[in-house]
Amino acid sequence: MASDRLMLTHRVTTTPSAPGSGFYVEAGREFDLGAYASAHSLAASAFPDDEIDAARTAARNLKQGEWLFVTHETTGSK
Repeated sequence: MASDRLMLTHRVTTTPSAPGSGFYVEAGREFDLGAYASAHSLAASAFPDDEIDAARTAARNLKQGEWLFVTHETTGSK
């Protein structure tokens, strides 16, 4: 049985939505894949390493007052 491929995406914002309406990483914090996967009831291993690395790098590069909004989408079977 094929499993769905998940694509991890992110964008920087200065205006995060209300708590509980998304997954945000505050400037000065690391992107925690385990916490993200758990919040969405997904396996951390379902995400490609390069996308995880990109989200972690983006989180490290945040400036004071910025947040990283992280989300994912299903792109088909792998």
